[in-house]
Amino acid sequence: MLTRDKRLAYASATPGRFRDEKGFFVGSFADNNDFIDLERGKTNSIDRRTFFTRGTFNEVTVGVTFKIPAPKPLIGLTIRPELRYDAALSSGVAPFANQDSRHQFTASIDTIFTF
Repeated sequence: MLTRDKRLAYASATPGRFRDEKGFFVGSFADNNDFIDLERGKTNSIDRRTFFTRGTFNEVTVGVTFKIPAPKPLIGLTIRPELRYDAALSSGVAPFANQDSRHQFTASIDTIFTF
């Protein structure tokens, strides 16, 4: 038997910390195609501003999930806005905003339709 959650909204927060000691996993791609070019082995066409760096990075994500009561066919409508804060904690590392900032905010929203 399936049961349905009666809450219409609930919030969540997720903190995280990551250390890249070898500078392999954390990168900043300056051009939209740089990652694809790197996967294909085309290293001569990568933008000079693309870089990989060592360091310690922190992120915090907060979000809310709204389950909207709606008539069919939208009975399973869910809306999830989210805010994320990223920070480079190591000195001398500025991976955001064209390598000018150690901090970044991101806002996003998901809309989910189940049927």
